[in-house]
Amino acid sequence: MGLESDSTGDKAGAKTTESIAQPVLASFPRAGRTWLATLIHGAVAGSADGGMELLQGGDHRVLLTHDDFDPAQHGGPTVLVLRDPADQLVSFFHYMSDHLGEYRGTLAESVHSENQGVPRLARWFNTWGEVAPRCFATTYEALRTDTATELVKVLDGLHLAPHADLDLEGLVAACDFSIAHAFESAAAASGADKGDAGQDGAAGRARDEASESKAGEEGEEGSGVGGNGANPNALFARQGRIRASREVLSPAELEGLVASLRQRLTPAGHALFARGRFKDLP
Repeated sequence: MGLESDSTGDKAGAKTTESIAQPVLASFPRAGRTWLATLIHGAVAGSADGGMELLQGGDHRVLLTHDDFDPAQHGGPTVLVLRDPADQLVSFFHYMSDHLGEYRGTLAESVHSENQGVPRLARWFNTWGEVAPRCFATTYEALRTDTATELVKVLDGLHLAPHADLDLEGLVAACDFSIAHAFESAAAASGADKGDAGQDGAAGRARDEASESKAGEEGEEGSGVGGNGANPNALFARQGRIRASREVLSPAELEGLVASLRQRLTPAGHALFARGRFKDLP
């Protein structure tokens, strides 16, 4: 199985019409895409070995995207992965600021910024909301709660058949978040992040994240920007805990974030957002 990403700087028009028929796994950043892609690869290949390597060959290829919906690129069977927006935007802030070292604003500024905050998240919901009725939608929360059951639904939504010899429970155990987080915590304690799994990763890290890891490792040492092994907040973005944003957002900030998002959603975006059934939101 090959998992092909369209979020790594592909030139416009570079894709062929063949990609339109490919299954699509779409999510806004920080929704567990790499972890889920690892599970999908393992389910089809029969083993988690190799993680979500972006193979160019094989009989199955899944297009991975964080982009807004584009009818010229996204025409195959589609699975949408949603996540509690507060958790998602807080994780995105820590990923961009503490892990990659590419953002120097505050959390409050980040969650309302055009490029990584509520406006961008609203655009994602609104564009994918137009085609959501024909897509299977799952949530990060559902995947974490009952990974095996939800993975079977995701495979069905992508029109992919599991390997005949698949050990589903074994695969889920091999990709457990605690393994990735323990590995990263040990790396952080030693002052170097050499892990193969990020917040979304478990059995392996995607090639499309390799350049991002390098950017983080080359950040300003001791400044809190980049160099994620020295910054505990870099791990916050990759712990994968549900509703962890409530530890850093006040009730008023949470209410303002959700209200701002709702105001920007179209009817189609609202309908997709409602499918998340997120708890503890105003």
